[in-house]
Amino acid sequence: MKKSILLLAIIAFCGCQKEVTEQVVPTTRAISTDSEYYYYCEGVKIPLTINEEKSYVLTKSASKSDIKTYSSRQAKAIKEEEIVYSAPYYRTSNGVDIGITNILQVRPKNEQDIAILEKLAKQYNFTISGKNKHDPTIYVLECSKNTQGNALDIANILHEVGGFDYAVPEFLIDIEFTSNDEYFQDQWSLHNPGNPEIDINWTGAYALASPNIGNIIVAVIDSGVEPNHPDLPVYHSYDAHTYTYPGKVYGSHGTAVAGIIAATANNSIGVAGVASGVKLMSISFLSSDDAKLLGVEPSSTADVANAIRYAANNNADVINNSWCFPLMINPNAQISDAIRYAQNKGCVVVFGTGNNGNRVRQPAAGPPDVIAVGGIYDAGIRSSYSNYGSELDVVAPGHRIPTTDLLGAAGYNVVYDYYGFFNGTSAAAPH
Repeated sequence: MKKSILLLAIIAFCGCQKEVTEQVVPTTRAISTDSEYYYYCEGVKIPLTINEEKSYVLTKSASKSDIKTYSSRQAKAIKEEEIVYSAPYYRTSNGVDIGITNILQVRPKNEQDIAILEKLAKQYNFTISGKNKHDPTIYVLECSKNTQGNALDIANILHEVGGFDYAVPEFLIDIEFTSNDEYFQDQWSLHNPGNPEIDINWTGAYALASPNIGNIIVAVIDSGVEPNHPDLPVYHSYDAHTYTYPGKVYGSHGTAVAGIIAATANNSIGVAGVASGVKLMSISFLSSDDAKLLGVEPSSTADVANAIRYAANNNADVINNSWCFPLMINPNAQISDAIRYAQNKGCVVVFGTGNNGNRVRQPAAGPPDVIAVGGIYDAGIRSSYSNYGSELDVVAPGHRIPTTDLLGAAGYNVVYDYYGFFNGTSAAAPH
């Protein structure tokens, strides 16, 4: 089952220039209307075009959860005195629409570069609002309608001036969940008597591993995990969209993913998790599909990157990400930076490869030490939808996987608290 989720975009920055004066004016869209629209990704300039049909508009009364993406006609109807910031939507060469919030984040290379940042803030009229609380080496910047350019323009300026090894705006783009249990006999991924070579040999492995995994923390970055499910050991949750505790549950997907990982085994109910006995950390963000149902704005790039950093800062051993950018070809610099941050703290980071039946999608195809997981059927062949390519590391069961569901009528199964047909690389990654 597929779900479209949330957000994002990409920019990476480098440079060597150290001195900034009022005469330093990089050639970017911010100050030259003749230049092309673009962003930087891992040092490469990626061309963009303007999407004339919609805009991102922040008003004085808007809260974080309010809708800020408007059609061109709706945007024109907003009173000028109500507008705090606005930016167009852009479109990549392969048709991906990306919106830009008023926020960007930057990491100076050293203490001296903070002075460069402060001077640029005065020159281009943006605000240095503080530090990223999950990674204090990163500064958070805010643009307004009085800034000389939008957040993408300022990010390009910072790249071209130099002095910063990380600078990226918050982008909004669709992310896709990479998916399309009394039920152990149906869990072919754990025990497959019809094709015994095509399972994960769970019965033998669990007997050996179960005494030693009680202190392992697995973070599930997703739509949130049902906190009251009798088969799920959720010990901590955080909401990366609202920055609050406990984390909200925005949809069914995260609970299904969590059940594959950690559903309690041998308790006479439901399903058995691959790593039953570990501690579950639920970190939720808001997908575009769920946001539309709630009538609010989805999470941003920074929200998801900070979700990864939060997991790393709170002792996660494994971080599962059963989602991807369905159309993005280039890495997302903000997400890639967060992944490297987590890996440097010793985290194992896992991503599903995507369900397009094509090349591996980002972020699975990004940083080299990410474990990119594709899906197979119970016959041992690649699932038709599972993305593949040189970035693929392993394959795992991803078809008709029984797992946990939201309680009551809110989940995939409106009758039971379990779901028997969870499909896709969203199901494969947790294995």
